[in-house]
Amino acid sequence: MRIGIDASCLQHALVGGIGRSLGIFLNEWKAAQEHTFLLYTHGFEPDQSLLGSNIVHRPVEWARGWYNWGVPALAVRDRLSVFFAISCLTPLPFLLAKRPPCVVKFHDANPHAHPEWFPPQQRWRQAFYGRLSALRAAHVITPSASSRRDLVKLLGVPPKLVTVVADAAATHFRPLDRLSAQESVYGKYGIRPRFVLQVGAVHPKRNIPRLIRAMHLVREEYGLPHSLVIVGELQWPQEALAEAVADNNAGDWVHHLTKVGEDDLLLLYNAADVAAYVSMSEGFGLPPLEAMACGTPVVASSVSSIPEVTGTAAVLVDPMDERAIASGIADVLRSAELRSSMRSAGLAQSAKFSWSRSASETLSVLVAAGEGRLPT
Repeated sequence: MRIGIDASCLQHALVGGIGRSLGIFLNEWKAAQEHTFLLYTHGFEPDQSLLGSNIVHRPVEWARGWYNWGVPALAVRDRLSVFFAISCLTPLPFLLAKRPPCVVKFHDANPHAHPEWFPPQQRWRQAFYGRLSALRAAHVITPSASSRRDLVKLLGVPPKLVTVVADAAATHFRPLDRLSAQESVYGKYGIRPRFVLQVGAVHPKRNIPRLIRAMHLVREEYGLPHSLVIVGELQWPQEALAEAVADNNAGDWVHHLTKVGEDDLLLLYNAADVAAYVSMSEGFGLPPLEAMACGTPVVASSVSSIPEVTGTAAVLVDPMDERAIASGIADVLRSAELRSSMRSAGLAQSAKFSWSRSASETLSVLVAAGEGRLPT
């Protein structure tokens, strides 16, 4: 089978990015020699280590409209059996013709559930183009049952056409010597031990201003000295973050790191006392799983997909209640016994998820769509 893939995300393989998951899939799919995977990109060369005898780069030379027109033009010559739109938008001719059949991955339904969190242009693209991609797809993949329910309810996708394929923490996320990790973090970033870690692009859904207010309560009302380390780039300007720092006199104890590689992220997870993830809505929630794989206790939201990811291994809190967030974080910070039990539970929970299984299940959906049937 000849499987085309929108590989534009490989240009932006940042922490927690779609590009990282596709890279893992491609390495797994090298063993599937009965299939050929064609990677469509424009303006860059994918990492050569991702290519193989059955994984071929197909650069699209069109200067404008490379995705909507250049990819379909190449696809005709490439005789695709199926196309994988891993970033949830399908080339327009594929939508109109329904050939080749398309499998679309929606990482969440937030643009449809909470359009107010997104800039106008992205809001419009998702309201029209994203919805059409979902409704014209041969099949839809999403990483959680929560996200599946949203796609069925908000976009009207038939339930039988939506398959849940869970994400996973990469295998290099693991426990390290904690003191060594803390020394490395201090040496590189000047961040002293005793901090709470928040990982993920700074986006309105991540609820970071409320987390800052909760950490102010942790320091002032519970008397704990911990700082807050935020790892993630601003997805677009957000005055609320700067205002929360200023309003809570947090300039000395909030550290915002925007460019962090995989090795440093591993150190940060291991150096942290608690990983906090109090998003108002997620399609999956990879950072809590990564933290648990490192043996770090997690305080997370009790809503959307996050309880599916954390199971009973995290302290779950109402993300709209900053006092509940503060109480949950303080309870963990003040109890060595609780942290120890959460460490063991978190390692066990994270082991339930596997990128190898995710790659296998995704390929099964792609093959089924290419053969014109539902996945089993």
